[in-house]
Amino acid sequence: MAPNLPETRLALGYYQYWVLRDYGAAKITFGRVGKMLPSGSEAPRALGYVARREGKWDRSIAYLEQALVLDPRNVALLIDLAETYAEVRQLPAALKLFDQALDIKPSEPDVMATKASIYQAQGNLPEAARLLSGINEQTSNRFTFGRKLDQLHYERNYGEAIRMLRARLAQFRYESQELKDSDQLMLAFFQHFDGDTTGAQVTAKQARKTIEQFYRDHPDSSKAAADLADAYALMGEKDSA
Repeated sequence: MAPNLPETRLALGYYQYWVLRDYGAAKITFGRVGKMLPSGSEAPRALGYVARREGKWDRSIAYLEQALVLDPRNVALLIDLAETYAEVRQLPAALKLFDQALDIKPSEPDVMATKASIYQAQGNLPEAARLLSGINEQTSNRFTFGRKLDQLHYERNYGEAIRMLRARLAQFRYESQELKDSDQLMLAFFQHFDGDTTGAQVTAKQARKTIEQFYRDHPDSSKAAADLADAYALMGEKDSA
């Protein structure tokens, strides 16, 4: 209907990138979008994603920096660039970008949690704990909730992690059984870390029942296979894992 619109081309490029994983074609498409929208951040941002997927870290950072010059108050773009800096262990640069994002969106829990992951990588657990203090079992963003669990793991505070996960499993409205199973497996892991091998096996066995059914229905799901392997491992069934 409108094959030459830049929005259409941008969508095509993301289809080539995400679905076909044809990075060469995606780069050509995004390059064309860049010529159509020279003052827009969309094309350099997309090219940054492709370069990152190809492991070309310096090129990815350069593209994302270019996009940020064109769209300096884009919080999602600031976080993308910060996380890319974090991947190459340029942690001070990543923290500076997170500060910029929080200047735009003060006290945004998801941004604070992502910033906390940088402090965790530096071993600065007190500062990470401060940023994660408001995260609880009702936190909807799974990445943000995961950073809280990471913090409790690093602090060896397994009892609090177990309490949070049990409360979440009892109260939280999950979008799917698959997501609930993932948290149940996480509970089993923390029980195992806490020395409760029997409790971990019971919890893992409960999760395995629904994971097995999902895996039978979706045999190509790598996540289902990984979750099932975790369940078997926690149950002590190494060969099945």
